[in-house]
Amino acid sequence: MRPRGIKDYDSPNKFLKEEFLPWYNKNYTREVKSMYKEMSKGLDLDLIFSFKHFFQFLSMNEVRSFDRRLVEVCDGLDGSIRIFYEGHMVKFVKLICKINKRRM
Repeated sequence: MRPRGIKDYDSPNKFLKEEFLPWYNKNYTREVKSMYKEMSKGLDLDLIFSFKHFFQFLSMNEVRSFDRRLVEVCDGLDGSIRIFYEGHMVKFVKLICKINKRRM
């Protein structure tokens, strides 16, 4: 600011707005492409943002058709459960059993 002869408090703001910022923007501004991409329409966000666990059935007593096979269990954030085997969703029935605890 000294080379410009600026010595009071109002002149620096005028210098910045009228001379320095236009010069700076002209010399140092770069055009940048947007990094955002549009999501595809068939994307299942509930599946993407779920907790994934791999589970192996060890005995034929649990599920006969999946004996010693690895399945992927996806727990959704909304409490839903999905099971996949080799990339295909498996239909299942969720059984809820109440256990009676007896006092001894």
